[in-house]
Amino acid sequence: MTPGKTPDEAIAAIDSVVARLVTAGVTPAEVEKARSQAQSAVVRGLTTNSARTEQLLTYQMLNGDYRRLLSLVKDYDGVTAEDVMRVARASLIKKNRTLGILVPANDKS
Repeated sequence: MTPGKTPDEAIAAIDSVVARLVTAGVTPAEVEKARSQAQSAVVRGLTTNSARTEQLLTYQMLNGDYRRLLSLVKDYDGVTAEDVMRVARASLIKKNRTLGILVPANDKS
């Protein structure tokens, strides 16, 4: 956080951004930018044999099928602004939130 700001100010700022997302949604341009970044990250994560092995093993463990990784870039093409809004409304609610405030031992805030 910025020096001089309190955890409550940070929480309020995050809550404001989440509320705006849930009510106003995202633009198709924002979805396209995020899609492009996510697809690029997948491809960059496959640039070496070691990275490919790690990614395939991770997808096997988390999804039960390493082939899920192979279709991921294409699957991102189907994400719409409406999908983002639907997931945000279902997931980004206070009862789903876990808050942790870490204050350094020498901080008097």
